[in-house]
Amino acid sequence: GHLASKLCSINKNFNFTFKITFWDLMKTLQNPEDTTMTPTKINNMAHMLAKLVGSRKMSLIVFKPLSVLDATAKSILFFRITFDTLFSESNETEIMEIFRPLVA
Repeated sequence: GHLASKLCSINKNFNFTFKITFWDLMKTLQNPEDTTMTPTKINNMAHMLAKLVGSRKMSLIVFKPLSVLDATAKSILFFRITFDTLFSESNETEIMEIFRPLVA
């Protein structure tokens, strides 16, 4: 997560690349027949996304393709780990700043 955040700070093209990567990941997680995403991979990707969102290198808009109605056990695990990590590693002011664009 730290490396991804640093790369996004250096070059904005990395931000777009990571966004597309997470969108592809979310599509994969929505597929109940997928066997490539192990719990370890889901955990690692969720922690990376939490770090990017927490450092404001990526906004919560990245979750747009994730459909709650079509949620699978793997997508719920990804969502939960991401937000558990985000909330545990950020203070109240940071959380308010992260969610502010969704309220405006």
